[in-house]
This record gives sequence, structure tokens and C-alpha cells, in this order.
Amino acid sequence: MSFVSFTKTLAPCPHNSENVDDICSETMDDCAAESAASHETSLLVGPNSYLNGDARIERAWAHWKKLGEPKLIVAPMVDNSELPFRLLCRKYGADAAYTPMLHSRIFTENEKYRSQEFTTCKEDRPLFVQFCANDPDTLLEAARRVEPYCDYVDINLGCPQRIAKRGNYGAFLMDKLPLVKSLVEKLAQNLNVPVTVDWVYDGEDGIEDGKLDQADLVIEYLKLCEKYPVPWRMIRAHLHKMLGEWFRIHPHVRDDFNAQFILTFEFLYDMVNRLRELGVSRPLYVKNT
Repeated sequence: MSFVSFTKTLAPCPHNSENVDDICSETMDDCAAESAASHETSLLVGPNSYLNGDARIERAWAHWKKLGEPKLIVAPMVDNSELPFRLLCRKYGADAAYTPMLHSRIFTENEKYRSQEFTTCKEDRPLFVQFCANDPDTLLEAARRVEPYCDYVDINLGCPQRIAKRGNYGAFLMDKLPLVKSLVEKLAQNLNVPVTVDWVYDGEDGIEDGKLDQADLVIEYLKLCEKYPVPWRMIRAHLHKMLGEWFRIHPHVRDDFNAQFILTFEFLYDMVNRLRELGVSRPLYVKNT
């Protein structure tokens, strides 16, 4: 959907391999043992306690800093964010990357889908793996399969496409807070890696029944993420739609700024400085493809 980048031209960064094609030829199985071993040593605590308690925020920051404090992140894009593209972006300066959105049910049921849609290697880190879902148990099963090979598992609550409406996932869960709560809670209490969420703010009425407008929904989501151990929150928004509601939302951002909070906007411009003053950790520059 979007590629996160600075507006300046990035020079190629040194890479362990002279040829990106050589890297892309490595399969997930080739680096499984190394990734699993690294996964075991990189975890801060075990399941059911990760990012819980009084030190939750400190541990969240510690995990992020251990990854090198990534600032330039390749956001998830349909039919674009596969391994070769992620490695290319890393070569030219990206610090981290998302996989494309993976369908959790198909991922758990179909081995061919897993092998084709999720490939990675040791150079492909830090990595966010994004799933869409509407069933907590299915989401957890899918997340556990990728957990040894990634640094964060992301729940997609932002996809506005028709297929998401038919499948009852993405942005069409916006006004189903109990279901979202169960998805977040299931992962947060059972995974070793942190859980992240992202959703779309479009400045319109509630997607389905209009009971809550979008600003109210964003605030409810912020409260939900604060209650459960979700260290990163991403709000994707169009600037011209966001400005009218900014002053309703920003006190909640200010109250929450100690957590790893990320806001992304199209054509952000002078809003960046305002966000930094609020304590937002990393305003991301986004351009739709």
C-alpha cells in the first residue's frame, strides 16, 4: 500500500552479498536453524509475560533499540513487499521491512501458500510479518509459524479493499472492538515477539454502523493498545482528512507517547514537527503506490 522513505535520495548501503539474487536464492529452510537460534537469544522474556508489568514500556524500547532503532521502514504493499524487494530496499537504506499482508487462515491450512507467500533469510531483519484475521486461534497458529523468523507480528486492521470486506478483516473490523480485543490479547499473551497493530483513519463515519466516528474509534484503539502489551501503533491517514480531528486525538497521543508510537501520513510536511513535539517516536514519510 505504501513505501516509507525520506524525501532525499538514498545512496546504496554496504551489503553482505555482492549479488541480491544470491541472497534471494536462500530459502527460509536454509536459515531456519540460525534464525531460530537467534530468536531464542533475542527474546527479553517468555510468553505471557512479554512486555507486561511496570517495565513494559522500558522493555519495548529495549527491544527496539536492540534492533538498531529502525527509522526507515518499508511498509506492507500488495504484490510488492516480497523478499527480493525487501532486500533491494534494505540495500538502499531501509532499516526494516514488512511482509505483504498474509491471510492467517490460508497460511495455517495451505503449505503451498506458506512456501510461496512467506520467504525470508538471515539478511531480512528486522522484519515485521503482517497478518489479516478474524479468528484469534487461527491468528495465533499462523503467528507461531513465523515467530522464529521475525521481530514483530503485525495485525492488519487497515485494509479497506473489497476483498477485506468480503473476508471480514482489515479496516472492516474497525467498529468490532471486542473482536479486535480478542485478537490482540491472544497474540500478546502467547507470543515471544512483540505484537503491533495498524489501522486506517479516513475522517469518515464508522465503516459499518456509524456508531462511532473515526476519531472516536482511533481513541478507543489507543486505549485498547495501552491496556494490552502492544508497543507499536500505526495510524495511516490522509493529512487533509486528519487535520480536522487532530485536536481530538492528539491528547491521547501525548498521554501515550512513552510507548513506541508511530503515525504515518501522506504529504506530512509541517505536521512532522508537531508530532515530534508531542513525543511521537518516529513520524514515517509515506507515499501511496
